[in-house]
Amino acid sequence: MYRALLIASLSFGLVLPATASGGGGKKKGASNHYEAKWDLNEKSEIDVKIDTKRSEQAVDLPMLTLPTSIGPSLVSYIFVAIRINLNDDQDAWPVRAKSHFINDAIIRFSHKQSSTLITEDGELDQEKLTDLVLASVEPWVSSDAVESVEYTKFALQQ
Repeated sequence: MYRALLIASLSFGLVLPATASGGGGKKKGASNHYEAKWDLNEKSEIDVKIDTKRSEQAVDLPMLTLPTSIGPSLVSYIFVAIRINLNDDQDAWPVRAKSHFINDAIIRFSHKQSSTLITEDGELDQEKLTDLVLASVEPWVSSDAVESVEYTKFALQQ
């Protein structure tokens, strides 16, 4: 009797998790998945030719979302991919290892600023953004170690 009960409970124990997970069918209706479709205008794309020799000394920061505001009012967000080119005597790997800290620092610093990063023509104000990037990465990379800052992609979302 106990043997049959033990076999039955073990067989239910093996089968029950598979039936408890529910069916594998598609659900109909609304879900919590949203697809972000940003408007990338051709005029907003910054065309940059990348030198492969220089890519050894570069730190790429993928798409960052930065606010742009006029006074206390948030106007829009810009999406920008940044490449920080280091001097030839600098080793890029320690900076690349801390790139996630640099991303966070740039985003935090841009939220503290109350200036617009977009010109009146709807283009990226590269001088202001370069000043912002250099000021925010100062704890990890000295400004003397940075040769230049490039913006490989740019999109404005209003």
